[in-house]
Amino acid sequence: MNRLNNGESEKTTHHPDVTVVVVVFNHERYVEECLDSLVHTGFGALEILIIDDASSDASDTVIRNWMQRHTDQNTVYVNHPQNMGLINTLNEAIGIAQGQYLCFISGDDVMMPNGIVDRLRYLMRHPDKLAVFADCHVIGEGGDQLFLSGIEQLYPKQRMKKEELRIDSLVPSCVVFHWAVPGPVFMSRAETFQIVGPYDEQFAVEDWDMYLRIAALGKLGFCDEYVSKYRLHDQNVVRTRKPLLGREIAQIARKNAPRYRAIDAVRLRGIYASWKYREAKQVLAKVFYFFLTGFLLVFTSWAHRGRKYFLARRRERDESRR
Repeated sequence: MNRLNNGESEKTTHHPDVTVVVVVFNHERYVEECLDSLVHTGFGALEILIIDDASSDASDTVIRNWMQRHTDQNTVYVNHPQNMGLINTLNEAIGIAQGQYLCFISGDDVMMPNGIVDRLRYLMRHPDKLAVFADCHVIGEGGDQLFLSGIEQLYPKQRMKKEELRIDSLVPSCVVFHWAVPGPVFMSRAETFQIVGPYDEQFAVEDWDMYLRIAALGKLGFCDEYVSKYRLHDQNVVRTRKPLLGREIAQIARKNAPRYRAIDAVRLRGIYASWKYREAKQVLAKVFYFFLTGFLLVFTSWAHRGRKYFLARRRERDESRR
């Protein structure tokens, strides 16, 4: 069942279990592989929601040809007449999607065969969680694997470790201290966005902001599986908007600090102070933020290390008693 929409959408009485939102912008080279990978998951109760954000290449033609070859798929296609930007497009998709669970993938990425089932199984086994994220492989333009683990290897300076993410109580602090979650690895319940709100359209790092909001409630989980392939190339948002990312990260940290307590709240304020130090023009302001940043970041680093050690030892003791 295919449905075509040009900037408009409509709901039907059919409610698939999972909606995969495919956001496309000048992905003519990759989008067919992306869509094929969704079919190859073999997941039956699936809605594929494709939104082309006014691509200037042949993405629209590739998508329409793919839909003609896959008329058995429950597919909705929205083609924007004008570019709306990624975040506006994501929020539009949330309003259109009919699945009980939502996940998102860019038209240049690839879903693993187990990518939907693994995350869905986690959420079904953890009814207290609103959302879950997993890991991904990182591939180049031609599909060659660059990194086995996007979480641990793409941004190694962030020092995010999956062994720590496996400790559920550490997930929020890992999101605060070690943010390094690339690619299409996120899945949420449909009601998540009614609880925490839509994506914040002022940020390009919209995913960190969303993760922080959900994690602050203790409602974000980690699934230790590889669920997708994240394609790295020159047109990735993190590269095209790199000069603005420092400011955005600081603003997101400041925005979310009140949601957290103790060490995590102080860390977020330290991230904001660090940006203020870099941007300060007056000598007194620069000196002030230099010492404030140093105190906040060093203090929280030591406190966080102690917390991780304590929780890891407690987990080991609990497992030894089983």
